[in-house]
Amino acid sequence: MIPMEPLPTEFTQVFFRATMPIDGWPKKFAVVTAHNPDGQLVEPAANDEADEALRAAIEKRGLTYFRVTGGSRDEKHREPGWGFSSATPQSAQELSQRFRQLAFFWIENDRLSLVDARTGGSTDQGSWQDRWLGSEILP
Repeated sequence: MIPMEPLPTEFTQVFFRATMPIDGWPKKFAVVTAHNPDGQLVEPAANDEADEALRAAIEKRGLTYFRVTGGSRDEKHREPGWGFSSATPQSAQELSQRFRQLAFFWIENDRLSLVDARTGGSTDQGSWQDRWLGSEILP
């Protein structure tokens, strides 16, 4: 069996912009993106199309969702995605795999975890609040 490549180090250094839902952060939620499948850069139009397909898939499941943009601390790299409430990380893993993502984020009681979408293995990344930079800044 060929060993799986580890997740890029940058994934452990992601910060987030998101507007808190009116009822506050859900106790359990996931953050998934559809941008740059398989960790490869693609054209903006392809990212936009995948993003809309992911949003529609989340909506079709009847989940409460909200925009979350993850990226570097200095915000030079930004990647839009969606936060959505979920009872378990498995639905986020399935969506991440469907949209060919290497990983997603799982937040439970303010604890942020980076989850490998291929294996389901996770690593604690600290507090969600410590990685949240505030409300989304619209272009």
